[in-house]
Amino acid sequence: MKIISEIETLLENSKLIIDEKLLKNILLTYQNAINNLEISYEVIKEQEIDYFIFKKFFKENRKIKQNVK
Repeated sequence: MKIISEIETLLENSKLIIDEKLLKNILLTYQNAINNLEISYEVIKEQEIDYFIFKKFFKENRKIKQNVK
């Protein structure tokens, strides 16, 4: 739950343009992981890759926003 609230806080504070489909997928993936402790190692690794992609996307959008100012 902490990861989800951190992502939501970052988005609320940044007002970035972000791919909503990607964000919803990541949030649902992490919510499912938190709710289901019987997740396989492969699913967890997949989530790490999704989160890495999200972080990279988030940083790139933040740079774009700063350049626009």
